[in-house]
Amino acid sequence: MLLAAPCLAAVVPSDPSQAALDPAAAAIGADGTGTGPEQLLMQRIDGARAAGSGTLSILLFGDSTCALQGVALNRLLHTVGTVDKEVDLRRRSNTNTLYLQTLPSWNTSAFAGACDSVSIRSQSGWVGETKLVITPIFRKQCLLDMAMYGDILRAALAPPYDIPEPNLVLLGTAGLHHLARLDDRGIEALSWPLVHYEDRLRFSMTGLQEASSPEAELKLFSTHTICDSKIFVPAVRARALACARADPDGCVGAGDPAIETEWALVTDVDDFNASLFSEWGSDNLAQRERAVLAERAFSSRWALVDGHAITNDRCADTKDGDHYSAAVSDELAELLKAKDSIGTMRAQVPQRWRDEAMCGEYPAIDRAKWLVENKGKGRKTLAEAKLQVMREFPAVFSGAGEEAGWGSKETNKTVP
Repeated sequence: MLLAAPCLAAVVPSDPSQAALDPAAAAIGADGTGTGPEQLLMQRIDGARAAGSGTLSILLFGDSTCALQGVALNRLLHTVGTVDKEVDLRRRSNTNTLYLQTLPSWNTSAFAGACDSVSIRSQSGWVGETKLVITPIFRKQCLLDMAMYGDILRAALAPPYDIPEPNLVLLGTAGLHHLARLDDRGIEALSWPLVHYEDRLRFSMTGLQEASSPEAELKLFSTHTICDSKIFVPAVRARALACARADPDGCVGAGDPAIETEWALVTDVDDFNASLFSEWGSDNLAQRERAVLAERAFSSRWALVDGHAITNDRCADTKDGDHYSAAVSDELAELLKAKDSIGTMRAQVPQRWRDEAMCGEYPAIDRAKWLVENKGKGRKTLAEAKLQVMREFPAVFSGAGEEAGWGSKETNKTVP
């Protein structure tokens, strides 16, 4: 049952210095329901008030996407409540810094490009007598090790940060920072973020479970889809497109020949393509994230905010291939939905290959064999072709797929 919106005009904020907000700005729709971020946020505020809690605390972990989500939530805060203090969200001077070397989980043997600090940006405001606190914890332009999130949360709850115990936590993996844009990573540097991706995600989810209260809602944000044709750096874009069409000449050796060729020789084609900053690489990470989420240790406690599905086939909404400002509202709506909503939970069901599944007019196995014979140029295996078919017909296979190799996302119009 949806709770009624609070009557802000009849409530004096706990801090008398706060100015009142027009109650109409925070109202839910005329029918008492709403599915947009503002309405869903109000429903959560109502739920916190009904439960006798004076605070609703929302915590976000991740990269620049997390920062965008935090900015959008803070705009909602300006819309539905009175703000504690004016904060210019674009200025680092208003952001507290936590140095990660001080935490127990700091890994000195980790990838050299990993972040050594994290930004903690918190803003709070009042909606009636309920305090709303929004805290993005993020870093841009480096890899924030998600395995440290449990320790980071414990530190953020303590002085001098004193973030309120979160009611809702969103785990962003900073997945795109794990992928190789330019070939400045050797074999060891690539293996740390990619080979151990699932183990570090499990460690992160377990750490956040232990650091959060049992009542906190925990959600995993899956990695954005990369739009190959919009990737900002020309060389990276050209390589992603070459790999997508299974062109080995453009795919391998487009960057630093020594590093790329060495990496390609000691791994299989699947691992090489999964390491690249491309749609294929982002698909691989999202599939691996969903598989971990479906494990028994996490499936009952965690829900999925499917950033990958939300940004799929939305090339028109990105300027650089990986940031989707127009999708943030949809991402926040999924975040703020109740945990047991269909839209939040459905993507946890793993994908399963079935030879006989009908993909358009043809059985799945026929499409896969056709891809091997006509699109692979001798490099595409049947397993890779099956994964491509699952990507092209996700509804047929009901959710997330196996790990990736190389291929394109184009849908075959005819199959012999």
